[in-house]
Amino acid sequence: MELNTTKQNQFITGLIKPVSQPMIVTAADRRLLHWNAAFSRLTGYNNKELGDPIISAGLTAPEWHESERKAFEKLQRTGKSQIFQKEYIRKNGTRVPLEVLIYQLSQGNSKVHYYIELITDITERKNVDKALRQSEDKYRRILEQMRESYFEVDLAGRFTFFNDSLCRGLGYSREELMGMNYKVYTPTEDAERVFQAYNQVYLTGEPLSLLTFNQIRKDGTRIVVENSVYPLQNEKGEIIGFGGISRNVTERVRAEQALTRSEEKYRTILEDIEEGYYETDLDGNYTFFNDIICKKLGYSREELMGVNFRIHTDPEDVQKIYEAYAEMYRTGKPLKWYSPAQIRKDGTRIFAEDSVSLLRNEKGEIIGYRGISHDITQRKQIEEALRQSEEKYRTILNEIEDGYFEVDLAGNYTFANKAYCQYQNYTLDELKRASYKQTTSSREVDKIFHLFNQVYKTGEPVKNYDSTYTRRDGSTGFLELAISPIKDEKGEIIGFRGVTHDITERKQMEESLRRSEERYRTIMDEIHDDYYENDLAGNYTFVNDAFCRTLGYTVQELIGMNFRDIRPPEDYPKIYEE
Repeated sequence: MELNTTKQNQFITGLIKPVSQPMIVTAADRRLLHWNAAFSRLTGYNNKELGDPIISAGLTAPEWHESERKAFEKLQRTGKSQIFQKEYIRKNGTRVPLEVLIYQLSQGNSKVHYYIELITDITERKNVDKALRQSEDKYRRILEQMRESYFEVDLAGRFTFFNDSLCRGLGYSREELMGMNYKVYTPTEDAERVFQAYNQVYLTGEPLSLLTFNQIRKDGTRIVVENSVYPLQNEKGEIIGFGGISRNVTERVRAEQALTRSEEKYRTILEDIEEGYYETDLDGNYTFFNDIICKKLGYSREELMGVNFRIHTDPEDVQKIYEAYAEMYRTGKPLKWYSPAQIRKDGTRIFAEDSVSLLRNEKGEIIGYRGISHDITQRKQIEEALRQSEEKYRTILNEIEDGYFEVDLAGNYTFANKAYCQYQNYTLDELKRASYKQTTSSREVDKIFHLFNQVYKTGEPVKNYDSTYTRRDGSTGFLELAISPIKDEKGEIIGFRGVTHDITERKQMEESLRRSEERYRTIMDEIHDDYYENDLAGNYTFVNDAFCRTLGYTVQELIGMNFRDIRPPEDYPKIYEE
């Protein structure tokens, strides 16, 4: 538009005065010519101060001069209005962020005389942007720090956003995963199920929790994930994709599978073992048991489940059982005992040896008892038969030639048969007042003690141990010893029994043989003639020193060597013939 100076001033003043937002007019050299009251309020300067070129030139913060210059240059070059941002420094020193719209007024031949700037205070917008950015940064940091994988996909199942945890979980880089379709890392057998689950979320708009399926990592290994999925909507409320949390539950699933297999395995074992297994609550009501318990007591599973142990217990024994279990509850120590007689459904009685321990829940709280019950009815009958025939077998012990003895835990004799007394030169009464240490040679005492200790700790017998003993007259004999534990009715070791076989004569013969062999071996090594022995295959089993010297081998090299190793092949037939 073309205006003379006076009319221009009137026009511009009329133009900017009624505008409610800050507005200024500057000359071609960027001098401030006109401004409205809103601009004065924005800067904090009055009209006289704004008329000072120094003040007006210092309004724009220095770091924004370059962007302002570029905006004006582009305006001059294109003639099109421009929008840019900058900051003013107010009179009080504070800064205000601004968005500026600039356009130009021309006069003849498009020569620019004035610039008009329409200014918007964007402090609030900047604060909102800053808060939004801080919020996004905060939640982005949370997403990157969380162990679970967060992801967003479009309706086709392609990744549009995810955190680093997802990259680590699948083994792909961020660049590789971006835009990847779920079918790439989902096994074929799971892909259709995953599609149906996501389709349900799309159709209903409702989130889906605990979708469990397999995923294939970049290296080919498989993991199991558990996904929680929800729909993503645009501003119109239209579903445009899905977001979700993915948890790697591979270890948990494997543990659950292992637990299932373990439970099936041990349930099978419990049903196959001969011992009865049972669990009760704190009141003694059955909560679990195997089939052996049913067979042993003669009740069906339905009849026994939830029933109290008193159903098969004599009334006079109930209190005894309660006291035993109460003691176990108090001390926490397992209980192993011969339980009182149990009454079967048909009225017959059986006996059992029970090993009972406390049953606890996940918190470690005692919720009941578990036990292994071994039927010892037959053993009880056998024990009675053994008790009745003990004297008969004691007589047999006294008639055998091998020695037999029993000692307590301190090593004091409690019984010995006739043979043992005879070669010890003690009577039974004398032995009962003595310890094994008095009938054992001094160099053997510690060894025998360790044998007793070994049997006590392991409960296993020791057999074929050669030892020496000291007779009453001071002479020494040799014996072959076997030791086993003696246990009471509770199964506790209360002593040891031993069987001895006098091998003094055999030892003397062995010593004579050893001396004889040593004597003749010395003779063989001292003669000058070669001497050797072969087995039927021609392997050397014995050679003397002369034979070694003749061939130049050591004894160790020749033993096991075949005659063919030192004979020419043409001699083989003749040697075989001989």
